[in-house]
Amino acid sequence: MIEHQRTPLYETLVKHRWKGATSYHVPGHKNGNVFYERGKTLFQDILSIDLTEISGLDDLHEPGGVIQEAQELASTHFGSRASYFLVGGSTAGNLASVLAASEREGPILIQRNSHKSIYNGLELSGASTVLIAPRYSVRTGLYHDLHVEDVIEAVEQFQDASAIVLTYPDYYGNTYDLKSIIDYAHQFDIPVIVDEAHGVHLHLDPRLPSSAIELGADIVVHSAHKMAPAMTMGAFLHHCSSRVDINRIQHYLQLIQSSSPSYPIMASLDLSRAYLASLDEKEIGRILERIETERKLMASPHHYEVIPHHATDDPFKTTLRVQEGYNGQEIARRLEGVGLFPELVQDSHILLVHGLDYSELNTIEKRWEKAHNSLKSMQGNHATIETEVMNYPAITRMPYPYQQLKHWVTKEVTAEEAVGQLSACSVIPYPPGIPLIAKGEIITEGQINELRRLQQSNLHIQSSECNLQKGLLIYER
Repeated sequence: MIEHQRTPLYETLVKHRWKGATSYHVPGHKNGNVFYERGKTLFQDILSIDLTEISGLDDLHEPGGVIQEAQELASTHFGSRASYFLVGGSTAGNLASVLAASEREGPILIQRNSHKSIYNGLELSGASTVLIAPRYSVRTGLYHDLHVEDVIEAVEQFQDASAIVLTYPDYYGNTYDLKSIIDYAHQFDIPVIVDEAHGVHLHLDPRLPSSAIELGADIVVHSAHKMAPAMTMGAFLHHCSSRVDINRIQHYLQLIQSSSPSYPIMASLDLSRAYLASLDEKEIGRILERIETERKLMASPHHYEVIPHHATDDPFKTTLRVQEGYNGQEIARRLEGVGLFPELVQDSHILLVHGLDYSELNTIEKRWEKAHNSLKSMQGNHATIETEVMNYPAITRMPYPYQQLKHWVTKEVTAEEAVGQLSACSVIPYPPGIPLIAKGEIITEGQINELRRLQQSNLHIQSSECNLQKGLLIYER
């Protein structure tokens, strides 16, 4: 039996630290000895293991020592054929996966509500793209009901597809019948790549939705820092079958990832895997009980609904659905005022992410009590801004492959003039980083109306290629 309590990379870094060695190598902070005094105390410990590929510390891009050993422990723990450390977040894994899959002939099928890194991978690859839209959920007021029959229909239409790229669970913790989709795709030898950024913990307990690895996905990407105790930008890519060439995955990871990967991030991945492996059924049970207690503390009779969990929902996500007459941003300001900081705030919804923690709730109880006292003064003065329900077609083939669009001329137009035109930029509310308008798709009036609503609400929008104050960038046809 493998000793999953072992953390070979972290242990090696600590041993090197205790040598007190003189650094004649990068980085320039020299084991933390050269650093601006203001931050030295806080950074000192982490800088002492912020090293480079010196003797004994291995090489992420050609591992044969402690990094390889740590990755093999991760592979055994998660149940993959091979697992890789990512220091550029799940973005790096998504890019590498899409680029590797796009070397096959045929379009790539993706969920419309995929993370922007999936779209970026498609643009880099030049691939032809088919969008599969999740349906609007009356239960939650969100677009996250991916119907199996829609994916099956897309596969039937595009049996030559290079890959299917799915998000599971979604940002709000919703899952679906992924097993049926994978089994059907495999009948056509189509690989299934799963962006499981928010699901690194799902394999821990049968009370949680099944993990994509358990369900037979070919490539799975975990953003370890989201739900496991890893440093920000720490992630895993798991290779699970021969449908995607492992050599191409390794090739693209070397292209995408830094040639100077962060050893603290990699060590945190080593430690987070050991932490996950250390949790037993009893501890998971205590964590789930704590979450239920927190959800009861959150309950508000007037301002929002704590959306009930279904069997397909990840219990580590709690979504508050704002009641009519109130505004999510104002509610969130009051929560933050007492020390409660949500993951995502919209006019109509607030997302809260729970941790793998079962410590005492005394402080949290007091903060929720203060929050409810603060909310009592809200008398519906902050009216909810109406959200338009956009009914996307279940299946949409993007009009042109990204490769073809690279050579087209673009021009800037007003938002009104952009309706019916081909978008030359992506408009991405962040978080969650899911494009409202994807580069290369036909812009609809509904999308423009939603963009105006987001701007009116002062929600953060990423769009490096568009000046949204002036309009949108479109392709001239």
